[in-house]
Amino acid sequence: MFRKPEKWFASYMDWVWPGYAGKGVSIKRVLPFQSQISFSTGIDEDVSAAIEILQHDYLWWGITDHWVTTVCLFHCELGGEPRESELRNTRDHKIARQEDLIPWDEISTTVPRPEVVVPDIPAYVNEHYKSDVLLYDELLVIFKERSEMCGCDFEY
Repeated sequence: MFRKPEKWFASYMDWVWPGYAGKGVSIKRVLPFQSQISFSTGIDEDVSAAIEILQHDYLWWGITDHWVTTVCLFHCELGGEPRESELRNTRDHKIARQEDLIPWDEISTTVPRPEVVVPDIPAYVNEHYKSDVLLYDELLVIFKERSEMCGCDFEY
């Protein structure tokens, strides 16, 4: 599964940063995180090779930013009937995790918030995750073509 790089990075910072900050680990020691392209294909920079791997070695892939279309494609390409539970948001971290979050002032008065470390996420992602941005843009085109062939509505 793939996600728009800016959203992926922002979400990762939201989930990972409090853990590192709470343990006194500098986020600069762990930035940049492993990229989606590297995690998914084992390739760091070669977008064409990554797409080749995804087209020929993967049975199926989707894009989480377009979840309804992803579920439709899954069933079109692999079979089976969609279930209501597949469209239910089971990871609404804004609700589920709110009570688990430690207030910043309790973590540390010396640890900066993530937006202080990375104030401009789109610029940071474009600089440090260029291959992810290129891969996502290419995959989105292929994803739209697949959704058209299957008759799946592409939600924006």
